[in-house]
Order: sequence, then C-alpha cells, then structure tokens
Amino acid sequence: STLFRLKCTASTYKKWDNFFKVRDLYESYVNPKTLTPYLYKRDISEGGYYKFIQYKYSHKTKLVKSLKRKKNKTWDENQSIKIGASTKDLVSTLYTIRNMDINKASLGDEQNFTILFDNEETIITVKYIGKETILTKIGRKECYKLALTIKGSDILKGNNDNLLWLTADANKVPVYVKFKIPVGNGELKIGSASGLKN
Repeated sequence: STLFRLKCTASTYKKWDNFFKVRDLYESYVNPKTLTPYLYKRDISEGGYYKFIQYKYSHKTKLVKSLKRKKNKTWDENQSIKIGASTKDLVSTLYTIRNMDINKASLGDEQNFTILFDNEETIITVKYIGKETILTKIGRKECYKLALTIKGSDILKGNNDNLLWLTADANKVPVYVKFKIPVGNGELKIGSASGLKN
C-alpha cells in the first residue's frame, strides 16, 4: 500500500554553527487516511552529539521494533516495545494535531496523545490557548496558539512555556514553536512552505 512520508528538519542558523551546530531529521511513513505510522526515523546531530533511532511498527501485535545507534554507527540497542493501539511517534502526532478541528475548540480545551519517544510511551497534552497574529517567513498569519505539556518527563520544562503556532486556516501550517528544555530555551521558525492544498 502507498504511504505518506512526513518529514521534519531542524537546523541552527549558519552563524551559530561554530558555536553549537544542530542538524536534526525526523520522518515518519504513515497511512494517508489514518496517519497511523509504520516506520519512523530520528537522526539527530547536536553540538557533536549524534543519535539515530528507527521504529518499525507491527500494529497487529502492538509491537515496535526499535533500533538505536550512537556516534560510532554501530547498533547499540535492538529491542521490541509493547505499545497501545493509539500510540504514535512525534511527527505523525504533529500531523494528527494539524488535522483536528481546532476552529471548533473553546479556550482551554485539552487533548491527550500518546507518543513513543526514546523508547518510552509518553503522554503529551495539547491545550488551545487562543488565536494570535504573528509575522512569519510566509507572511503575517493569524494562528491557533497551542501549549504542549509532556507528563512525567523532563523532555519539555515549564508550564505554558512550550508553544506551537499553526496557521488558522485549512492548511494549519506549523509556523513557529517555542520550547524550554533542560539545557535552555529554543525556537523553531518556518523557512518556507510549498505544495499547500488550501
């Protein structure tokens, strides 16, 4: 069957590369209708730290075959992980959020998603804060502003410190992300958008 390839990349501005170079790739191969993931890859290079993770999903058995590798390019972990029926990876979860009817949400509405991150099932809560118009590389856009919280994890810190802006239109393009992690604060800004349906 045909799968959609969903791909997210993150990199530091060139002027920061000598200080702390980031080149991250996240991709997920999903069912086009349900966004159920079948293969997920995470390839990160951050300030000299390298890690590669691959998940192969077997939805009939509710198992994920996980492969992890570090800088020397040899596999250092190979295991099977039991997951729930609705557990997805980070990328397919982002696209699931984009497919939600956020226009029907009330202020403060929350929804939980289960993600597999670093081989552990984790609950991420998405809360609708409201609308905000911001200037982006693709123009001034009215956006849905969402707060993200990961329960029982140090991946993201703070309360309402991790924010996602999606354009308040049918495309719901993720144009801006602010986050707080154990080593400091970060932000991701969209560089361009093409092939939009609406």
